[in-house]
Amino acid sequence: ATLAGQLGIAQELVADFTDTVAKFSATTDLSVEAAATGFGRLNQLISGVDGQFNELGSAILAVGVDSVATESSIVAVSTNIASMGNLAGLTAPEIIGLSGAIASLGIRPELARGNITRLFSNINKSVATSGYNLEEYGRLTGRTAEQFAEAWSSEPTAVLLDFFEGISREGASAERTLRDLGITSVRDIPAILRLAQSQDEVRRLIDVSNESFSKGTKINEQYAVIAGTTAEEIKRLTQNLATLGAAV
Repeated sequence: ATLAGQLGIAQELVADFTDTVAKFSATTDLSVEAAATGFGRLNQLISGVDGQFNELGSAILAVGVDSVATESSIVAVSTNIASMGNLAGLTAPEIIGLSGAIASLGIRPELARGNITRLFSNINKSVATSGYNLEEYGRLTGRTAEQFAEAWSSEPTAVLLDFFEGISREGASAERTLRDLGITSVRDIPAILRLAQSQDEVRRLIDVSNESFSKGTKINEQYAVIAGTTAEEIKRLTQNLATLGAAV
């Protein structure tokens, strides 16, 4: 609760924030402090969270459980790509799902920020200037240039997933295709190719995140398992006895 105040969490949200952070830290690899800081930052950085900490935590936990990424790595990547994801129009659970896929592929958070920023900037520039790049993006996603530009403004996640699928279909020509689009960084090309090769997993994790964010029950389900173990019951008993001793 003290950390919530320091992070600028609204007073009416402090109780829910505290409860969610405590349960989340008990079921993941994040400490209470790390979980609180992560939730506070993501609440500020990602449009659409708006104090829905249980939903946010459930999405992160579900993606962590269903992938090889740890929850701490998902939070780290999400924090790094949140601003660009917002500008592109990705929703909170879509950013979490994409972050889980990036973390699963072993792309470091600080590199992911640059990868996503440069890719989205390239797409935005192509939409703004039209020409060859826009037509190529359209071809890769199964759209005309005009359809691509319209879809990028209305359904960016679907366009991004179709782009990864299109690059995967390029096969041996994928790297040349990226270079023709102006994506030439030695850091960006391998990352995009890995995401393209794993585009089915990217889609799946985004779906997992969307569903878990909508339900908002994953944290309570996982915590119930932890709280139900004998060891946890003994720990709680010890804590209660300590509280009783303090009261006496």
